[in-house]
Amino acid sequence: MALPFDESLTLCQVTSTTIPLGPSVASRHNENEDRFMTSGMRTVIYPVRDLAQAKKLYGKLLGVAPSMDEAYYVGFSVAGQDVGLDPHGHS
Repeated sequence: MALPFDESLTLCQVTSTTIPLGPSVASRHNENEDRFMTSGMRTVIYPVRDLAQAKKLYGKLLGVAPSMDEAYYVGFSVAGQDVGLDPHGHS
């Protein structure tokens, strides 16, 4: 099976920092719950050549259905991280 994305892309692990929210924000929520904010990248967009094939592959890899499914973009949301597929990323 040919990969639906450019083989020259290098996948990398992106880490994020968890920062506790201050009292002004925490006071708007239940005081017994910990609230955290993730800093860093929230969306990673991959250019793909075959959107339909990439959608199937990423759906299986991520284990979720797309949260946005249009002819110009397919997006997945997993644990606060957004993964997008752009069929025009090679233009």
